[in-house]
Amino acid sequence: MDILKVRIKEAREKAGMSQNELGVAIGRSRSIVAQYEGGLVLPPVDMLVDIARATSHPVSWFFGEENIDDRLPSTKADIALVIEKLDAIQALLTRDKEKE
Repeated sequence: MDILKVRIKEAREKAGMSQNELGVAIGRSRSIVAQYEGGLVLPPVDMLVDIARATSHPVSWFFGEENIDDRLPSTKADIALVIEKLDAIQALLTRDKEKE
């Protein structure tokens, strides 16, 4: 998920936050934020939601959605798409944990 790590860093920088400041905002350490941005660790779904809130970006933007002016999904189809993407991430995370 290369787009995700790029977007996390981009969102943080656009929000004018350091890695430490974002870490404080989401209740994690600077090193965890650096791992998210480096693609070493995928953030759990709830953490991605926290990052989205802290940086004022919709969750869908982190997956490549270009229109960040729409801060919230506006239709049932938009909401369904966001849920589908979050479910896909959760499935990947679960699969990775099962491999450990």
